[in-house]
Formats: sequence, C-alpha cells, structure tokens
Amino acid sequence: MSKDIQKWVDASIKATELKFALEQVLTKNFSHEEMESLKYRQLLDTVDQYLEHVMGAYRKEKEEKIREACEKKINKLEEEVDTLRKERDRLSSKKSSWWNIRSATIVAMGAFLIELVRLILSFIGG
Repeated sequence: MSKDIQKWVDASIKATELKFALEQVLTKNFSHEEMESLKYRQLLDTVDQYLEHVMGAYRKEKEEKIREACEKKINKLEEEVDTLRKERDRLSSKKSSWWNIRSATIVAMGAFLIELVRLILSFIGG
C-alpha cells in the first residue's frame, strides 16, 4: 500500500477510534441523572468547543454552500413568482379589454334597438 493511501487509512482508523472513545467518555461513564446535570452540559460545551476549533473552517464552508444553494432556490422561486404575476396581469388585461369590447357592443346594440323601437313607434303613431 502506498504512503498516501496508508496516511488516509490511518487517519480514518484514528477518527473512528476517537468517535468510540468520545462516546465511551460521554455516555458510558455517566448515569442518566448525571447526564442531565449542569456539569455534564458544561462538559459537552467544552467538547463542542474543541470540535469547533478543529472543524470550524469545514463547518463554515459547509454552511456557506448550504446557504448559497438555498439562496439560489429562493431566487429561482422569486423569478417564477414574478413570471406568474406578469402572466396573470397580462391575462387579466386581456380579459378586461375583452370585457370592455363586450360591454361596448352590448351598449351599442341596446342603443340601436332603442332607436329602432323609437323609429317603429314614430311610424305607427304617425
């Protein structure tokens, strides 16, 4: 096995051993009542700070990638909403212009019929 591969294998083994050792220290040596105590919470905070010290840059990079992905999705959804609003407004204006033409036609036909009735009545009435 090459040195590069062996380095990664060793690191993986050590990380796994640390995981089990940390689990052993934090869970197996304490009772349920002790795990609910303030001292235990302080111990967890200390371990969390150690991990943050080691993993901080990785966590920030990971969070930034998640944030960027969410922002892209939000921007895409905002664009879709804007497109749908424009389409709704366009359809609404077409509908209202169609309604205006329809109303104008009805009014014109009504006026024409009224004048026709007046004309007929004027011929009948003399």
